Amino acid sequence: DDQSIYAWRGADVSHILNFTSDWPDAKVVCLEDNYRSTGSILEMANRLIGYNTERHDKTLLPSRPDGPRPRIVQHKDEITEAKSVVAEIAHYINFERVQPRDIAILFRTNEQPRLFETELRAADIPYVMLGSQSFFDRREVKDIVAYLKWIQQPKDEVSLLRIINTPARGLSNKTVKLMVDRAVQRGVTLWEVMTDPSATSDLNAKAKQGISHLQSMANDVRSRAENDSLAGALQTLYERSAYVDEISRLYDQPEEREARLASLGEVSNAIAAFEDKKKKKADLTGFLSEIALAGREMGSEKDKLAAQNAVWLLTMHAAKGLEFPIVYMVGMEEGLLPHSRSVKSGNDEDIAEERRLCYVGVTRAQENLTLSMALTRRKWGKARPTIPSQFLYEVTGKSDNPNKYRKQRRPNPVRH
Repeated sequence: DDQSIYAWRGADVSHILNFTSDWPDAKVVCLEDNYRSTGSILEMANRLIGYNTERHDKTLLPSRPDGPRPRIVQHKDEITEAKSVVAEIAHYINFERVQPRDIAILFRTNEQPRLFETELRAADIPYVMLGSQSFFDRREVKDIVAYLKWIQQPKDEVSLLRIINTPARGLSNKTVKLMVDRAVQRGVTLWEVMTDPSATSDLNAKAKQGISHLQSMANDVRSRAENDSLAGALQTLYERSAYVDEISRLYDQPEEREARLASLGEVSNAIAAFEDKKKKKADLTGFLSEIALAGREMGSEKDKLAAQNAVWLLTMHAAKGLEFPIVYMVGMEEGLLPHSRSVKSGNDEDIAEERRLCYVGVTRAQENLTLSMALTRRKWGKARPTIPSQFLYEVTGKSDNPNKYRKQRRPNPVRH
């Protein structure tokens, strides 16, 4: 019951909690002996899960010595968090002979790994991802990067063809094929044909309007990048392309829609961080070069996992059932873990599910566990102060536990 983390797939923890009521003759066996984690890690895990009210009363008992105490580390911002974690990992690998496969970075949301991917690549540390698509491989990220590439270099036909009718703007497949054929016949680029009135005079009004919209949008984005900021230019792109509205239209499920919008927000964070780093030297060409460096040769998940001896980047859901000598749980902030949806719902069971997810993360660690948070984190390109996760107060016993004197479920189990 303490590891029931799939309510979003329809799982219901009450099934196991009410099992003895439904089946009074059932024999309950509590498996409390733990052979994975050190005593110090299990002490933290037991303390955390004790804040859940609806659970069977049980305590994990270590078979290993206490070991080093888990750490809680605060960082200035999410960039510092990623750099610090990766620097420690590099030290483990280069100076302590730790194998990359023995290290895992666990995160709650699919947007968090971008910075860690970038830093791991910069440090030439192999990594694999499980339970989340590489940030740079996501459809919405590829679309926005294609927009930026084409705006920066209109001759980039691969990028133009990707976004030419995304979102729909009256440029059907038939129309696009006609213009591509004309470009080949004339020996010019597709965009040159699209902006040549003599080559588009026979197109219908909707297609002409779509081309005009693309042209004016590109000019506006390019102008803002040159005269204002890259972050502002990206915001103009979101607004003029109506890409955000398109995501809202395409995805009915709130979780899917929220995840894809969060990816767009992470692109905004990336471009704002690039400007902070480069100052006056920041330009669209430089940003696209950095993105290309971070995202190249990502490969398929299967190919990456085949490498095996690599640092693991995992969602906490995907980490269930796995174990690693060294674990980093990053982004321990309200809104990330527990997730903002659970915080906003006001439902105690939603927070209990997030607590179980945190418990799963803690109990993945065999020897060394680090929980980290950023004091500020960018949201849509702007740095915002964060609030430490309530679970940080709970794992350290600094939060009042309402269950301390409450009678827990005790189904008279046989303990092992």
